[in-house]
Amino acid sequence: MHQVFVRAAVADGFAPVAPGIFVHDLGLDAPTGGAYSLMVVHLEPEGARVEHLHRHEEGYSFAYVLSGWLDVEFAQIGRQHLGPRTTVPAFNGPLHREQDCGDDLRLLLLVTQRPMRDDDAQHIVVQQADEAPLRAGAPGGVAWRDFELEGLSGGRLSGYEARGAGATFAPVTRTVDAERVEVMYLAAGWLDVELSDGGRHRLESGAVACLPPGARWVECGRSADAVAVHLTLPL
Repeated sequence: MHQVFVRAAVADGFAPVAPGIFVHDLGLDAPTGGAYSLMVVHLEPEGARVEHLHRHEEGYSFAYVLSGWLDVEFAQIGRQHLGPRTTVPAFNGPLHREQDCGDDLRLLLLVTQRPMRDDDAQHIVVQQADEAPLRAGAPGGVAWRDFELEGLSGGRLSGYEARGAGATFAPVTRTVDAERVEVMYLAAGWLDVELSDGGRHRLESGAVACLPPGARWVECGRSADAVAVHLTLPL
């Protein structure tokens, strides 16, 4: 993957995959050579009531609750209530079962078959939004929240949520790690970026960008209500 990938928001891109389960594929497979899939998953109660514990054959997944709530039981850590902005990194397909959902549940979900830990043990972590409060003072005048993925993955992954912090703004130039790609998903608001392909793009709620290793990009404008999810991933 050596080119910038930008996909604008789509008003209604959901396809049914099972009763009560709808998926909007964000197209990350192509720019990452099939290494990663990124999607928004919409669940209705019919799709979120599962009788038996089950697991998915995958190396790693990361979920971020965009809206609504989900009650899910994990064999390792018991029943969890996942509300907006909850994150769930999961390693090696841990056993779980969905129990109920509501309030227009939508999840941002990243999946890869690549293992992201040095062992093949099933492992699940839930980070509620209030367990990792926003920190002020990041470059550009944003508030940010660390998803704490580096410690969980032995340094292979990192990720954070960035939010507009009112009227304060200053352009910021960033460079993607030489051995990773960076994925940005706009969960709310809009963000103006100048990318290494020479183009300037407005990323609006629902848009995604994937930047190749070593790419330089400039955040040159954003709305006060902007919320962006950033993930850096090894190729």
